[in-house]
Amino acid sequence: MTFNHLDDLQKAFTKCAALLNPHGELHLVIPDFDYFKRPRHRYQMEIEDIDQDEYAVMIHRSEGNIADIVRKEKKYTSAAEKANLSFMDSMPMCPTAALIDSKPSYREFADTPITHLLRFRLES
Repeated sequence: MTFNHLDDLQKAFTKCAALLNPHGELHLVIPDFDYFKRPRHRYQMEIEDIDQDEYAVMIHRSEGNIADIVRKEKKYTSAAEKANLSFMDSMPMCPTAALIDSKPSYREFADTPITHLLRFRLES
């Protein structure tokens, strides 16, 4: 969950590719594009569209503020391919039972992806 804080995806993927062994894998967790725009948990949110495939969001929480650049999956896969990383798959990730038990406000999102695990492999 770091790439959603980076402005230059291409540079980040290029650097990651340079660090991987041949056929090495890169795993990223990214925010779900629709979920991060939804009102939730009584957070105050400020959203600014960048284009149709990405937006910036500031989430005001009691623990502190978090700013993210939320992008559609295709933004990641496109930048990765330019860095010689092949997209392998995407796994939607919904709140776990443990998370819902510890923070009941997630119950309404029990079957809703809140993040995605993306997997890439370096092509040699």
